[in-house]
Amino acid sequence: MQLSWIICHLSIVSAIPLYPSSQSFARIWRIVNTNDTEANLDHHDYRENQEQRICETKYCYQIAKKIEESRDATVDPCENFYQYACGSWNKHNPIPDNKVEWSEDEIKANKTNNHAIEKRGIKPIQEILDRTGGWPVAMPFNKWDPDKTPWQRIDKEYMILIGNSAFYNLEYEIDLNNTKRYVLTIDQATEYPLSRKRLFVNMFEMFLYDDDQYTLGIFRMIQAFAREKGYVLNRRHLIIDVVEMLYFELELLEIIENGKESHTVSDNFERMTIEQLQKWYDNSGVNTSTAKIDFLEMIQYSFKMANIDINSSEPIIVYNPIFLHKLATLLGKTSRRVLGDEGYKVRDVIVVV
Repeated sequence: MQLSWIICHLSIVSAIPLYPSSQSFARIWRIVNTNDTEANLDHHDYRENQEQRICETKYCYQIAKKIEESRDATVDPCENFYQYACGSWNKHNPIPDNKVEWSEDEIKANKTNNHAIEKRGIKPIQEILDRTGGWPVAMPFNKWDPDKTPWQRIDKEYMILIGNSAFYNLEYEIDLNNTKRYVLTIDQATEYPLSRKRLFVNMFEMFLYDDDQYTLGIFRMIQAFAREKGYVLNRRHLIIDVVEMLYFELELLEIIENGKESHTVSDNFERMTIEQLQKWYDNSGVNTSTAKIDFLEMIQYSFKMANIDINSSEPIIVYNPIFLHKLATLLGKTSRRVLGDEGYKVRDVIVVV
């Protein structure tokens, strides 16, 4: 059971299609704009004879079958939508005799083959890392090529795989000025509430003061991935990598504005186009390669699996705009290796430890 927590965090993504987040993200866009017959579509009208791709993988069929089996078609959805959508769920998921309740989570846990997962080890996770050049911290310095795997490439792939960038949040939400439409939004990394900041600071202090449990947990995780590739890591280099990675985390937390974890209550935002967003970010004055972000490319990449075209005139709401300038400054002074480590959502793995 040594590596169960790693597998729990990451192996799921190797068992599903590579682009689920992109399809879900774009599907909302398509449905809302298609059904909105009253709104004035000033930008893109996705109803124009544009072929939309439909997921036909076995996973999508499995989910569709599960939804269909749960439905009670004898009920009028306008009268009782819950019964219509879920009325037959218990027929296909009976409560076991030794249980007083039975939930979807329990069904998953009951059907999970932990032995098979343990047998696979970290290989499925390593395959994901290999697709974008490997995890730098688990590789000797001479084995990782920053020119071939810039953090921007890693971040683009993981935005599709996980659903967001490592450094900012890109969402598609109801436009509060017109609730019949959805709009793109970009914000600071809102998954870092103040309580988590304190937790991470405490964990960093544990590392600095040689707390055995936490420190060994980090090193064992990294060494497990190194062994999977047959690498022997230089201990001094490994310590430097981990310290720099954690220090970057602290600096990232410092530029996130407290009290703005939920941007829906924020009055600090600007309506822009993607082109204007790019100009705002570039006006930070940071010109190093590590600070470069092509927002249009990132957004287009997120929507490409749904065959939806996005151009630079697309509107986007930018929350806490100054955060992007602070982010550019931070990225600009950070090494490519550290950003490569961070691009893999390493912070989430560390918190799980």
